Amino acid sequence: VQGAGGMWFYDPEILRRAQTACREHDILLIADEIATGFGRTGKYLFASQHADLEPDIVCIGKALTGGYLSMAACLATDRVALTDNDHAPPLMHGPTFMANPLCSAVAAASLD
Repeated sequence: VQGAGGMWFYDPEILRRAQTACREHDILLIADEIATGFGRTGKYLFASQHADLEPDIVCIGKALTGGYLSMAACLATDRVALTDNDHAPPLMHGPTFMANPLCSAVAAASLD
């Protein structure tokens, strides 16, 4: 779902073809589920599940804390998260709202 300039829905087959192309060319598939995650598009937890996608990275937010506090997260496959590099530990990221105990408690409650 593209939310800028209206709600634009992509045909699941187009998304599956994009995933196939990403796999064939060793390109990461990223699903931006900030506005669509946590059941906002129907019976599935994430919108990408409607097309049977298996993204390498999933960005989540907004509904993670039920909209009460600012918090976001990036979920990644082991292939991405455990990639070693010379500059930092795997998937080292320090966002503004990282490790806020109140946000973490609200997110845990929202997931329950």
